[in-house]
Amino acid sequence: MESSPITTTEQLKIEIPLSLKNIDVLSGLSKWSKIVGVFHIVLGILYCLSIFLLIIPAVIMGAFFILLGTRLTNASAYLKYCLQEPDEETIMHALDNVRKYMFLNGIMFIVMFVLVLIIFTVILVFGIALFDIIGEMTDPYVAVMTWIKWINRK
Repeated sequence: MESSPITTTEQLKIEIPLSLKNIDVLSGLSKWSKIVGVFHIVLGILYCLSIFLLIIPAVIMGAFFILLGTRLTNASAYLKYCLQEPDEETIMHALDNVRKYMFLNGIMFIVMFVLVLIIFTVILVFGIALFDIIGEMTDPYVAVMTWIKWINRK
């Protein structure tokens, strides 16, 4: 088949009939986005409660999780409304909220990946330094000096 060049906005429309299978898919997406959204919000609140332990990065992460949860619960509400009153604008709002959730989730994964790389680098550097410290502690002079200090305490 030859593809025709898109010249009008009428050709940009996607029409999806609301068959039983499509309604089942939309209702399942609505239900699971609500469940996952609520879990994100609860997890975000738990992270935000760590302010009492003075853990500021966890509070920032908690606010981020709450934002993710609200995106999904908004998408769920639009999807439920779309099942009751099929409307192009409603489904676009739902898909836009899912897009925002995916975007924010992707940013979170990238930031977490960078933080894990930084942590591994720090562990590697201090791990090598720790081996040097242990090597110096097993030096005969240091071992004799610690033995002499131990005997003088008695």
